[in-house]
Amino acid sequence: MTAEKEEELVDLSSLEGLSLEPDWAKKSKTANPGRNFGEQGKGKRVGKRSGREGRSNRRPPSQKRFFNENPTFDFAIHPNLEVMQKIKSEMRKTGISYGLAEICDTISSDPSRYNLVVNHKDKDKHPFVATKFDKRVFETKERAVEHLFAYYSEERFTSKIEREEKPGKNFSYVFECPLTKSLLPPNNYHDFDEIIIQHIFLNSITKPYDAYVASLARVDEAEKIHEWNDKPVVLYKFGLHGQEADEMMSLAQLRKKCLDELPAKLFSTSTSIKVSGSDLALLDENIGNQFNAFFKSKGNWIKGLFASCLVNLKKSNFTVFRYSEKKFTFASAYQRKELKGATLNETSEKITSAMGKGQKVNKATLLNDEALGGIDRKSILIELKWLVKEGYVTEFGNGILVLN
Repeated sequence: MTAEKEEELVDLSSLEGLSLEPDWAKKSKTANPGRNFGEQGKGKRVGKRSGREGRSNRRPPSQKRFFNENPTFDFAIHPNLEVMQKIKSEMRKTGISYGLAEICDTISSDPSRYNLVVNHKDKDKHPFVATKFDKRVFETKERAVEHLFAYYSEERFTSKIEREEKPGKNFSYVFECPLTKSLLPPNNYHDFDEIIIQHIFLNSITKPYDAYVASLARVDEAEKIHEWNDKPVVLYKFGLHGQEADEMMSLAQLRKKCLDELPAKLFSTSTSIKVSGSDLALLDENIGNQFNAFFKSKGNWIKGLFASCLVNLKKSNFTVFRYSEKKFTFASAYQRKELKGATLNETSEKITSAMGKGQKVNKATLLNDEALGGIDRKSILIELKWLVKEGYVTEFGNGILVLN
């Protein structure tokens, strides 16, 4: 077996549920444990690039410049602690050592396996604002309040009739809402703006004011005009639940009050935000767009994720070591130690003797070694697992065994 073949690792992200099992190597033997990690090498190039054929393999210029657009946020991704706990638990159970690069690829391949931390690049910026009612995160309080008013909810707002009035005048036309089919006053009615704004709000209409007004259908039929004239025009006053004493005569006043006070029952503020990668839809559009651009380039975040995984493993007393000619970084749940002075039974003695100090041995090959021919396979596997957990043997995810 060549050295390059021996260094291959299994693709953890190809497995469902992060189930760490010794047979991973059977499912994939193509991953490079150091690919895309600065300290672990970038992999080997095959052949020489020249002329058009070489240039065609380069990243298109548009992709190179994708993130170079004056981003206003700093991003970092860290492993989900529950996912890390599961990985560590399975590594303790199996004794297999995995590359840090492999663990990072597994985590980054699924958004639910990592958390995103966001900070303003400009430390003097106002803090982020999160809504307590639907967990959305916004860049500014203006955006957060805008979201609050985008959809009317009786759970958050109060509305009471302030006054009702008959039009008291003959009009040549009225408007009809294309969505609710309600009749609305003509645009020369004295409270036209507030009535339309309230109608948009109470019916959770998402169109902006100008676009909505432009969409209104003009009705000239005398019967429709009479129908509208015969009903009183209703105007409301609005407030927030729990603050009924501060009800406002217009939505504009209530919006200003929310901007000025940012009610603690509805909003929270923070200079740094942390969300699960599976909840990226909760981020304000500008934050989400910048993160998507950031994440497209692995070089932007891989070192930070690598460091987070490394610290987490070390805090859990995992052994972190470098191995192979390229000095790739691996982690083991057990301390690695030499056989000097160790008391072994006969089966373990034969296994370690067959392996040879420092040599790389394929597990399947070892099980069929003639020197172990008199021992049943189950006994070999039991003793081999003991040797791994005691730290005398290192087992890698691709089935390679090394006597330490």
